[in-house]
Amino acid sequence: MVNENIINKLKETPVLLQFATWLSEKKYYSDNEIEELLCKDWDELYPGNALRDSVLNDLFIFLYNMGQYAVEETIGEDWWEQDIRIVPVPSDDDSSKIYILNLRTRSILAYVDVGKTWTFTPKRIEREIIHLLNELGQYTGCLESLSDKELIERFKSLYHIVKIVECYSARDVLELIKIENELIKRGYTFREKIPDVVKEDIEWK
Repeated sequence: MVNENIINKLKETPVLLQFATWLSEKKYYSDNEIEELLCKDWDELYPGNALRDSVLNDLFIFLYNMGQYAVEETIGEDWWEQDIRIVPVPSDDDSSKIYILNLRTRSILAYVDVGKTWTFTPKRIEREIIHLLNELGQYTGCLESLSDKELIERFKSLYHIVKIVECYSARDVLELIKIENELIKRGYTFREKIPDVVKEDIEWK
């Protein structure tokens, strides 16, 4: 378990806090390294205070850990036996990427372009992890960690894309349905033909 200082710093990014806890339980990094990696803006290719080996090798390992966390959360800890492989592609001058492959079907299960890592922030890292979880088909687990306000804003955005602009992917539709179901579980109802969400006896401030 990570220390109280990390918990306090990551309380606004619940998925990132889960990732930090997972890294600590795996003993992949010390609490000091986790704080450097997940609680601060990077401003360089890889945080110098967390450096163990070469910059690119350490970045490779960090990207691999992001992928492994997403895979274990969605597929399970026996992912290696299922012929799932994680392929990070770190770059020192361009975008870095993470691929999740299925060797049995020779397919890409998930892919994320994380951009240039010297622009990493805690929220940005969390966003890329959520993207991987979504790609792997288990975004619902993450929805439970989001606040009502975050879910409502995402619902409105997707509603506009799917119902009004009508320019969307199949994934957008699936995500909209998942968010709608999560909001219903929390006691919300939906007004017909209006991208809005209301809850009885609650006044939003």
